[in-house]
Amino acid sequence: MADYKGIQGYTVQKLSSDPGTLSEVVGQLWYNSTTGKFKVAVQAAGAWASGGDMNTTREMGAGMGLQTAAIYAGGSPTTTGPTELYNGSTWTESGDTNTDRYGMGGAGTQTAAIIISGTPPVTTNCETFNGSAWTEVANVNSGRLTGSSASAGTTTATLFYGGGYGTPSQSALSETWNGTSWSEGNNINTARFSATGGGTTTAAIMGPGGNTPNIKKDETETYDGTSWSEQADANTARSATGYVGGQMTSTAALIAGGKSPAFSPIYATDLAESWNGTSWAAVAVLPGARSEGCIMGTSALTLYASGTTPGPGTNTSFEFDSSPVTAKVVTVS
Repeated sequence: MADYKGIQGYTVQKLSSDPGTLSEVVGQLWYNSTTGKFKVAVQAAGAWASGGDMNTTREMGAGMGLQTAAIYAGGSPTTTGPTELYNGSTWTESGDTNTDRYGMGGAGTQTAAIIISGTPPVTTNCETFNGSAWTEVANVNSGRLTGSSASAGTTTATLFYGGGYGTPSQSALSETWNGTSWSEGNNINTARFSATGGGTTTAAIMGPGGNTPNIKKDETETYDGTSWSEQADANTARSATGYVGGQMTSTAALIAGGKSPAFSPIYATDLAESWNGTSWAAVAVLPGARSEGCIMGTSALTLYASGTTPGPGTNTSFEFDSSPVTAKVVTVS
């Protein structure tokens, strides 16, 4: 009979504790002399876990950055301007925005972010963040209100698309920021508001989801720097899935939560889906149904903060790991 060394090419290591970075030893076996157990590093399916609580309860703000380096600005139910920074475990208050708002677009990172438009009343004001303070920059051409629009990019190259601005309440407009001024580009195919987005000014994603105005959508669109193209629909139509897409891309994105009459009686869902550039697939559900929160990070390591549960806003956050690695005890049964 072949032994372990003959199969794997190395002997079983004897360790006093489990390896510090399990992701580096997936599939490897070791003996933990402290617990007296054989263990193996196993990569599991995606899962959500509780993150740190925000200092201010709210919804419909703008969230940007990564799971371990995020920024959240503004929000409702009362128009607010507080900004909070997340380090992967704790939220810390930072400089307030110059214009109080909610339902705005946003893009960038924790140290270089931009927020665009918002309400009430609908504003065209834009601001950039340098890691500690907000500075007003040139206004967007078309202000969008509650639910706002999706956005993608950086503080010097941003795409702002969709949204709501009165009558009609949904917009198909798309504008590009070059770090100095805004210029109009080609419209998205399906006008809508309350959808999420992400990516860059040459490779962005819109949706899925949104309102048109009272019909929840499942359409997805991608942008190549010139025009928008329709892609595969999401599995579940919804709106308010997360107002800003963090560092999502046109080939790797994640949506979670949202609202629709289909989810009666609470009008909110815990469903989550992942995009691989071709299709949407269901992943682990949120720990609780909610909508109008913010999605930050990547499709593999995502942060979902604030939102409605439904009812008043919340200060809780959830973290998603698409492939967590755990140390599993080896048994003979």
